[in-house]
Amino acid sequence: MLANKQQTTISGKINIAEYLEGELVAEIKHELVDGQVYAMVGASGNHNYISENIYRKFGNHLEYINIPTLEEYVIIEQDFVDITVYQKRDDWRSTHYFLEETIHFKSIDLALSVEEIYHRVNNEDMIEFLTKKEELDHEGE
Repeated sequence: MLANKQQTTISGKINIAEYLEGELVAEIKHELVDGQVYAMVGASGNHNYISENIYRKFGNHLEYINIPTLEEYVIIEQDFVDITVYQKRDDWRSTHYFLEETIHFKSIDLALSVEEIYHRVNNEDMIEFLTKKEELDHEGE
C-alpha cells in the first residue's frame, strides 16, 4: 500500500509532498483525503468516453489559447446526464446542463452541446434520448 512506503507524520497522516512523491511510482492511482491515502477504482467505459470527448474538443480549441487563472470548473456525471459548471465571473454559483442544451465555456469561447460531451456514453439518460431521437427521425421520413 502506498501509505506504507512513505514516511508519515506523527499523527499517522501524510502531507501533500509525500503523497505526490508516492504517486510518481505507484502502479495504481490514489487520492489524498485529510492526510489519508485511498486507492482509486479504475475508470469506467463511460468515464473514458466522456474524457475522450472533452479532451478532443478542448484540445483542438485550446491549441493557441493561454488561460492564466482558473475561470471555470466543470463536473460531468457519468452514470446520468448532468453537467455542473461553476464560473468565477458568477461567484462560483453552479449551473446545471442537460440534454438538448449547449454549454458556453466563456473563458475559452467554446460552445459544446451536452450531446457532444456524452457521445458514445451508455447510460439510461442517453439510451432514452437516442431512442426518442431515432423515433422522431423515423416519423419525419
